[in-house]
Amino acid sequence: MTMTESITKHDLRTIILNYDDSVAAPEFERLGLQYYMEIHDRIWSLRQRVRRARAEAAILHLRQEEIEDLLLQARGKLEHLKIMIPENPERPRVTMQLKQLTIELDAAILDFVPQLIAATTDFYDYDNFIIAEEQWADEVAFPQFREIVENYQQCSVDLISFDRDLDDFKGAYGFYKRQEAKYYDLMNGLMDSYSDLNDLIGDLFEELENFDPDLMEFRH
Repeated sequence: MTMTESITKHDLRTIILNYDDSVAAPEFERLGLQYYMEIHDRIWSLRQRVRRARAEAAILHLRQEEIEDLLLQARGKLEHLKIMIPENPERPRVTMQLKQLTIELDAAILDFVPQLIAATTDFYDYDNFIIAEEQWADEVAFPQFREIVENYQQCSVDLISFDRDLDDFKGAYGFYKRQEAKYYDLMNGLMDSYSDLNDLIGDLFEELENFDPDLMEFRH
């Protein structure tokens, strides 16, 4: 028996398998190894997609923090204005500052919301897409891998090397799933926190309108 080592460089990981040159690979083995390469392609593509989406979500988190800061400043100026006597010489300055903050806050929201909607749409698209991907892995790819393991005596690929390499692949797959879990946490947190933030902004704008409509003239 002559064994040949096959080394395949892949973006996800290097695949190393041994083959018995004296054995012709049966159809189920050829199909299984075809799926083995395909699952590497799919997981690499998914990992890149999650990486890009996480980077975009992280930027949105930072921008949301900036909106929260504008809201905090505007709220502080409003509370300050409420306790000022009309004759206070600083009242016009605080009023001007509050107006400017509300303009900046409104502009930040108008810029932020479409980006959040786009990221949320991508998130839901990914969530739907991954269901089909996992179904393919569970119902098509992994059963074919099991057939190789269960019928290894008929195969040209060496069981020990295939078992070891499959284990290494599962490690790379596990890393991707951990990255995916962080993406889910990031997006779910972003959507929940913005929902609360949006309510607070709505409350502030309503209060501004009731206190002094001129403070909201940019919306009139």
